[in-house]
Amino acid sequence: MIISDIEKSFNIKFKLMDLMNMDTVGDLIKAIDKELNAIHS
Repeated sequence: MIISDIEKSFNIKFKLMDLMNMDTVGDLIKAIDKELNAIHS
C-alpha cells in the first residue's frame, strides 16, 4: 500500500525487480531517486 501511494505521489512506477530487492527504507529511497532521475534524463 505504501508503494502505491509513493508511486502516485511521485508519478513514478517501480519495476518488479526493484520492489523485490527492497529490504530497507534506504533501498526505497534509492529506488525513488533512480526513478526520478530516469524521468528527468
